[in-house]
Amino acid sequence: MKSNTLRRLGVLVALGAVNGPAVAGIALRVEAWPINKPLDAYVLVTDASGPVVGLTAEDFTVTLDGVALNEFGFKLPPSQDPTQHLSVVVVANGTYGYEDRWESLIDELAIGDRVSVVKYWNDFERIRLGGLEILPFTRLDGASGSDAVTDFLEASAFQGFGGSATYQYDGIVQALEQFRSPPTPLPRGPKAILTLGGGGSRQTSLSEVVALANEASIPIFNAGSSEWRPYWNVATRTRALAEKTGGIEFELQGTEPVRRAIARMARWLRHGYRVVIPRGIITDCTPRKLQISVRGNPVTTRVVRCDTTPEPFDLPDVENAPVNAQVVSEAAVMSGTEAAASVRVFFGEYSVGCGSTFTDAPGWIQPGKRICVRHKTAPEEGVESATILVVGGESSTFVSTTQ
Repeated sequence: MKSNTLRRLGVLVALGAVNGPAVAGIALRVEAWPINKPLDAYVLVTDASGPVVGLTAEDFTVTLDGVALNEFGFKLPPSQDPTQHLSVVVVANGTYGYEDRWESLIDELAIGDRVSVVKYWNDFERIRLGGLEILPFTRLDGASGSDAVTDFLEASAFQGFGGSATYQYDGIVQALEQFRSPPTPLPRGPKAILTLGGGGSRQTSLSEVVALANEASIPIFNAGSSEWRPYWNVATRTRALAEKTGGIEFELQGTEPVRRAIARMARWLRHGYRVVIPRGIITDCTPRKLQISVRGNPVTTRVVRCDTTPEPFDLPDVENAPVNAQVVSEAAVMSGTEAAASVRVFFGEYSVGCGSTFTDAPGWIQPGKRICVRHKTAPEEGVESATILVVGGESSTFVSTTQ
């Protein structure tokens, strides 16, 4: 990504108890970008009966690196403010038959909220057709509007157009277009994209999707399960889509909790208190410790208002590698970042600087630095071995094939 690309940071933390008759949970997510706008921190406070209502600005205290902020904005959630309504775009894979589970989203929303749907198709039977199906923003009214959204999600018929198959990132790009060109002006209130899985795209990279979402100030909420996809897809796509746009990633254990995850997405948007931190408070790339306390019970996260998603990078494959031997990839140079990006590796080791020291522990890499990976080749001829390197959410796979 270009250095001035706008990006946000999403964090979910759960801690503490709110003073009162029942134990409560406090969760925090942060929309830190674009940097020319205030930083928005959303706080979800719950007790045994559900979201806590009736809190005021006096119940909240904010500190940055241990220093109290005496001036910050405070907004009630839409569930307590009749002038606000949600506007969400559902990005759904029409292939796998989970569309009916989005009904839990409709159940959580209110009359006056807007919902658009973008369905993408990537199964082999429809690969010749490709394309997307789109329901423009529709106002929920408790009757026809809600039925239109539900019927569209549940419909299995596909009226596509010629072209290549489409994937999740293609759906997200089209979802952002719905926000840019709605049929009627959208109401004041939270806006978000809700999706499942980590399907990627043939032509669009993670960094491009993140950049487009943050330029439009739209967080992405995602849910995924390691039972559905290869592990590295969960690591690079599901989590990064949410974390890098100010949304939340929900890790699923099988398919049944999908309805609950979708409902939790909606609850975050409907019941999150908004704490607004003035834009001039954080002006550089230094990681900052943000703490918000609700009635004396704190929740803390790390905020960076810099670009840490690199441009896509490549680790070329190695053919005719010796059997049962250590093989090292060519170096990749990290470009497009403004601050240190996180590093993770699967099925191998990496070296920042491409020296003699390799590790498989999570780490960090500064802009412009080189990075290599290595693994041990297979003990037999003609066998592939693979190492997946994940930097700031972008990934590349290094493959060696024994001779």
